[in-house]
Amino acid sequence: MRIVIASVVYKNALGYLEDFLRSISKQTYQKFSVLLLNDDMPYEYLGNILSKIEFKKNQDVLIIKSYKESSISQLRIQMILEAKIRGFDFLILSDSDDMLSPNRVECYLSALNPQYSFYYNDLIDFNGQMIMPVLPAETISWKQIEEENFLGLSNTGIWLKNFSLQFINSLNTGDTKIFDWYLYSRILLAGMSGKKVENCYTYYRIHDNNIAGNMLLSEEQIKKEIIVKIEHYRLLEKEEPYFKHLRRIYERINKGEEEYILNKEDMFWWGIIKQK
Repeated sequence: MRIVIASVVYKNALGYLEDFLRSISKQTYQKFSVLLLNDDMPYEYLGNILSKIEFKKNQDVLIIKSYKESSISQLRIQMILEAKIRGFDFLILSDSDDMLSPNRVECYLSALNPQYSFYYNDLIDFNGQMIMPVLPAETISWKQIEEENFLGLSNTGIWLKNFSLQFINSLNTGDTKIFDWYLYSRILLAGMSGKKVENCYTYYRIHDNNIAGNMLLSEEQIKKEIIVKIEHYRLLEKEEPYFKHLRRIYERINKGEEEYILNKEDMFWWGIIKQK
């Protein structure tokens, strides 16, 4: 089995990249490759950081140049395609401004069951505190992430054997900044399911360039979430008619024509408000 850890690297995450790569190099299980899709980071900066990291002698570190002027979603689709085309079986994902717990690859391998198409783990902050509440043991329906999301590109992995090139290419119809939510919604709508991996973590970094932010309950965040959901549902209604119904509800919420419920309990990504 061929395993790869993959991430998109970009200039705004330069200050965090060394920590990220070091967390990969210190994995307890070492039989994997590394794939870095370079968005806009100068190669001399990337090379300088890589020279400080002690990867295993025969470990492949692949640096792939991104397509010119690619969007957020296009970059991540290219990353998944590159892993699939190169014959990798298991793609473990992480954002380059976060860090992996040392046992993440080992735990994913222990949890591997080919009936599941994706895997996910808990997120903690850099003080060791949980970012989100308890995640479900399985994710088997798109309805579990209908109005909020706990599946990000920093805490998931994909069993690529269950994904065709046709399906991966079809993701290009959803050009969105919230690609992770779109990706896992599409996977679940296609009838695939996911499993939680216990005892390993993603160290999740909250900063100004992190689009999910710190999930504060504020008018600005509520407005932002409404706009995000309208666009998200617009993309998904091509796959499932119920999302057209959701889009219309949030359009009415946006106009002040319909009330919503504040969600003060679980606080997953994009889960500040729910339809009433």
